[in-house]
Amino acid sequence: MDGPVPYCAVCSKFLMLCECDNIPRGQGIVYESPQPSHQEKLEKLTHFGATVVEKSYGHFAGHDIVRDLLKSKFIQVLQKNEKRLKEMVMEYTKKEKELLRKLRIEEHELATVCQEAYSKFIDFDWVEMTSIEYVLLNNAFQISDPRKYPLHDKELKAIFDAITIGNQAIAHCPDIPKTLLASLSHQ
Repeated sequence: MDGPVPYCAVCSKFLMLCECDNIPRGQGIVYESPQPSHQEKLEKLTHFGATVVEKSYGHFAGHDIVRDLLKSKFIQVLQKNEKRLKEMVMEYTKKEKELLRKLRIEEHELATVCQEAYSKFIDFDWVEMTSIEYVLLNNAFQISDPRKYPLHDKELKAIFDAITIGNQAIAHCPDIPKTLLASLSHQ
């Protein structure tokens, strides 16, 4: 199938196989495009570094970050751990009832935003991520089961560190959108 494919934001199943109830028509759907190649991920990561340097007015060393991520073979680490990160994010959306109340959104809406954050992150569309998307991924790590997702695991720690770096980077970039409203308005 060419182009984006629809998935349920709550259960992550292909939309035609989803059995979730009580999701309003047309909501809770995430469209995922085919995975970018290693070269495309490398280009996106380099673009992130260059954009952060430019938009932070030199306050953030984007090129150094990219160099360090490439030295640590981060692209391969993230690819190897995509499933674990996705499970962590999906578990987070089911647990986080307090956040739902604070933001006044439904579980499927939070699941959609988290799924989009996950998709952007693993596809290296880091420049497109909002601050809230980075925070949601960070929160998924923070409240995850440490026995299942231990932060002393070097690969998970590398992913957590990259999420933290991405969030810090866009905090230094006034031209990159930072609000939940910005991320929700793209749906």
